[in-house]
Amino acid sequence: MSTLSKISKSVQRHPF
Repeated sequence: MSTLSKISKSVQRHPF
């Protein structure tokens, strides 16, 4: 599940 890892990083970079 590499997608979750990417999403997690994206969320950290883009704190909504």
